[in-house]
Amino acid sequence: PLHVTRLFLLEGIFIGIIGALGSLAIGYAIAAVINLYGIAMPPSPGQSQGYTAFIKTDSAALNWITLVLPILAATGASVLPALRASRLNISDAFKFS
Repeated sequence: PLHVTRLFLLEGIFIGIIGALGSLAIGYAIAAVINLYGIAMPPSPGQSQGYTAFIKTDSAALNWITLVLPILAATGASVLPALRASRLNISDAFKFS
């Protein structure tokens, strides 16, 4: 039972890592395109001139959160299925597949 639980948790961790790295790469790509071409923003209330939007990508805290939260979420979401799978009898598990 411990092996099954470990397999499910590792699968959740790997899914989280792949998702986090993919989202970080896509986010940087979109931010680079927006920073390159710019998005014209309307003037704020009380202002007469608009501005060009710029996305800051050098925040270490933002990068850390972008990497850690998906990994924790995927791992947390795999805990309950891992515990259920570890309690199943193998013959019962094959009936559902």
